[in-house]
Amino acid sequence: MISVLNITCRFGGFDILHASLERQTFKDFEVVIVDGLWKNREPQVKKYFKDFNLKYVREDEKSKGVYSNLAHADNQGFRNCNGELIVPIQDFIWCPPYMLHKFNEAYKAYGNILVTAVGH
Repeated sequence: MISVLNITCRFGGFDILHASLERQTFKDFEVVIVDGLWKNREPQVKKYFKDFNLKYVREDEKSKGVYSNLAHADNQGFRNCNGELIVPIQDFIWCPPYMLHKFNEAYKAYGNILVTAVGH
């Protein structure tokens, strides 16, 4: 199984993630969302992703004086992933239908590797 990890603290973007995951040709995945805005939208997000194997994580509050909680949120997400392979997807990123299949094939071929990508 693959864990698709999305860390977010911005409004919007779930429609892009949802549509991208809905079209995936590889279907054995869970969606782990670490949400910094859970106080505003937790029930709506859970309902929107009801057809997926969803793990919704409330991002911890930031420490005083800390501008960004991203590294801490990443660690929260990694701890909640059950997949053998973790694929982090940032906000507002469209993914082609074969994305998870390609990552799974690379993992099977090369083992424990780090693959990064940039849009455009």
